[in-house]
Amino acid sequence: MGHVVLTSTLDIKGAGRSFTGTLILKTTESLTLTAIKGMVCFNAKGRMRGHRNEIQEITIPLNTSKLMPYSDNKFTFAFELPLDSSPSYEGHNVSFYYSCDIDLVFDEASYKSLEKSVFRKMISFVSSNTEINITENFDFWDTERKLTVVPKDYEFKLQPNKIIVFTVIGLMALLYGAYIYLNGVEAFAIWHIPVGIILTAISVGLATMFVGKRMGKLKMRLSPIRNDDFNAMFSIPFNYNLTNAKIYYRVIEEVVDSRGSSSSTHTNVLFESKTHPLYTNKNTQNILVDFPNEQLSPSVKAGDADILWRMFIIGEKNNMNYELYTDFEVKKR
Repeated sequence: MGHVVLTSTLDIKGAGRSFTGTLILKTTESLTLTAIKGMVCFNAKGRMRGHRNEIQEITIPLNTSKLMPYSDNKFTFAFELPLDSSPSYEGHNVSFYYSCDIDLVFDEASYKSLEKSVFRKMISFVSSNTEINITENFDFWDTERKLTVVPKDYEFKLQPNKIIVFTVIGLMALLYGAYIYLNGVEAFAIWHIPVGIILTAISVGLATMFVGKRMGKLKMRLSPIRNDDFNAMFSIPFNYNLTNAKIYYRVIEEVVDSRGSSSSTHTNVLFESKTHPLYTNKNTQNILVDFPNEQLSPSVKAGDADILWRMFIIGEKNNMNYELYTDFEVKKR
């Protein structure tokens, strides 16, 4: 039992979104297949937990159920990726790629005769599984289609600035100092440190939210114009009045590594646009914004990895620097 050797070759070739596959199986003895099942998956790997998303099933015709020994038993198939498929990507902290997963389903006698690893034998014993999996990775670079924005409204969020952060830290330190003064040094406990950090972070967030609400909601509506640019229409509240206000956007690779006991975020700026002046004394303003000349990924969300297109507004008010941002969606068309 378990003496038959099966080898396989899986080749995936494509043009655009259309791909063809060739599966060649060789065996040392005759085997009987009952089905061949296929699945195309989108994968992400890097400084993060691996991500795998099943996209579509593949129909693979079973030309013959009998695999002949010492012969090329060939099976061909074709598939097309969906229109909204993300292109492959090789980044600093993450890579996106596709895989074609083939499951060979054998009759019980043929499966038992196959030479298998100890791990595969254990799976088969527990689950009565009679399948052998074959995987081939491939890329979809999508260099023909152009980038375009998704036309909808986006609302900006205020980033915490230094004055807000230092003010909150100062108030928290003052309150804790008063607590120690009234209760004595022996009132200090080591757990006060992490609790203080958490309360400070929450307070900074609440203070930023309060300031943002006082300033009002600044919104942006995007619409595609041509292949190389898009229009950004800003709806500006009357009380914004930022001086030296400018807008620009970045394309950002962001990866959250949560594999250990704590998580860390790795970011890398792939592109930064030129700045455009924003006149906040107007109710609305239209700005024509260029797409990058280089090939960049559209917006992608894959598990703990993101490709973000983020618009920024920077300016000054009452001798304070303000920075606002919103993520907007970019796709291929």
